[in-house]
Amino acid sequence: MSDITLVMIAKNEEHCIQRCLLSVKPFVKKLVVVDTGSSDATVRLCEEAGAEVHHFEWCHDFSAARNFALDVADSNWNLMLDADEWITSDFLIEKKELEVPFIGLIKIINHHETSGLPQTRMSWLPRLLPRAVRYQGLVHEQPVSDLPRKRLNLLVQHDGYSKANNASKKGRNKRLLLKALEKTPLDPYILYQLGVDEEIYGDLSIAADLYERAHELIDKDYAYKQVLVVRWLHCLTQTQRTEQAVSLVERYKDVYPSSPDFFFAAGNVFLDHAMHDPGAAMSHWLPLAVKSWEQCLVIGEMPEREGVVRGRGSFLAAKNLYAVYSTLGNMEKSAYYLHLSTLR
Repeated sequence: MSDITLVMIAKNEEHCIQRCLLSVKPFVKKLVVVDTGSSDATVRLCEEAGAEVHHFEWCHDFSAARNFALDVADSNWNLMLDADEWITSDFLIEKKELEVPFIGLIKIINHHETSGLPQTRMSWLPRLLPRAVRYQGLVHEQPVSDLPRKRLNLLVQHDGYSKANNASKKGRNKRLLLKALEKTPLDPYILYQLGVDEEIYGDLSIAADLYERAHELIDKDYAYKQVLVVRWLHCLTQTQRTEQAVSLVERYKDVYPSSPDFFFAAGNVFLDHAMHDPGAAMSHWLPLAVKSWEQCLVIGEMPEREGVVRGRGSFLAAKNLYAVYSTLGNMEKSAYYLHLSTLR
């Protein structure tokens, strides 16, 4: 048994919390759950799964709750998971690997919907923490540490971005992010997360503005920068800011030459331009869209890259190419890309 404790904060998670606890139980020495005010069966289900349950009065501060949970866990190593996550791989780590402190990054597959279609986005998140590390931030909190970060062989699924879950949490993160922004108005990560929140709940114009503000303040190539650019392109396209979107593509096409997500978004930008500039659609914009999606297929899937959406390097790009060639009446190419779009 490894010297690792599962540490979780939870509230009203009866629909999923046992799935998480039972998935991780074989790989840890104990389960610690801090309940922040559940009114459903969450506490009972945790106890039935063998978890040690503590209680914390919610104070609208995720770091405070997580740090309290780490304090009561009192463990040398802590695996931080949320109730809507669950392990789908073995988690075997040698004791000698835990002799020197580090921050462990785990691979999380986020399940969500786009235009009514299921999609997955991959993230590497710092979730295995040694004893002394604590969190900072009211929401989208991060562990504060200069320790080296190491990717672990652990796969976790996350389905907390469903429409039902998003609806139940609407406004919560935004309020906390705005409160945090009052303290640090020039924090690009808070602005980025505010943009994500606005995008999730459908205000793409505000999201685009927030992404632009965050982008202006980033002075390093942070892990989330490429994801920010891709999300920004999407919001610009959906809000008909076509010229700005084209300019952004030109700025980053040589910066992210091996990103299927970037070129997928670029193809959407050019297609949108084709619809708004029909005079140059066939001669200029549509060929650029096709070239972008073909580049996605050349690059292929990049499953280990932060923020990547599965399919943009394969079947999703092929689906777009099929639609274009089918509309143009090129039956040979449309049949070819239709076939590729079914390969998942």
